[in-house]
Amino acid sequence: MVARASRSAVRAYVSRHVGARSRYSNAGAALRKDLDSVRAKLTAELNRAAGHLGLASGKSMKLESSDQIGFYLRITRKVRVAGRLGRSCVHLSGHSH
Repeated sequence: MVARASRSAVRAYVSRHVGARSRYSNAGAALRKDLDSVRAKLTAELNRAAGHLGLASGKSMKLESSDQIGFYLRITRKVRVAGRLGRSCVHLSGHSH
């Protein structure tokens, strides 16, 4: 046996559930836009720092992230050992050596 619903009940159901999805998708789109904006700023900072040090962005210097500390710029060991950072930069290391 098939149950029949009134048009008003169907409209109420659809507006309640479809409206909720619409609100969530709009919020998700706004968050995506904010995230893209932050990533663009971080990439610009990577390029600025790499240019300041004379390094190749994405090769000798990379933008990375971790759950514990967030985003950070990482340089290759070869660059660090060669001493190409100069005195204007501070080297932070998570390693004991």
